[in-house]
Amino acid sequence: MSDDVAGYRRHYVRGKLRLEDLLPDPIAQFKHWFDEAVAEGIVEPNAMSLATATPSGQTSIRTVLLKGYSDEGFVFFTNLESTKAKQIAENPHVSLLFPWITLERQVIVNGTASRLAMAEVARYF
Repeated sequence: MSDDVAGYRRHYVRGKLRLEDLLPDPIAQFKHWFDEAVAEGIVEPNAMSLATATPSGQTSIRTVLLKGYSDEGFVFFTNLESTKAKQIAENPHVSLLFPWITLERQVIVNGTASRLAMAEVARYF
């Protein structure tokens, strides 16, 4: 038996998502929304949920921090011995979710993950 949570439903009114308002470049659109999240004062606007899966389809999700983004993709770092790194090595299909609740917006990114070049990793650390 579960508790009824329907009474916690909130009506969202801050904005509308209309195709004609979107920028043609998805990375430019992400930058626009990310900048809004920063300006709004959202705590850690770069916090994102990362979903991975094993080759058999067992899913896993956790929060990681976005360290950068460009036309080449979204960057985060992890210990190469971690569960997420092992799952990505076995099945590179991942999803990212930026839950900017106070903006009444969430951004989902689907794609494949790959390791950065060691020179880029060394530059970060």
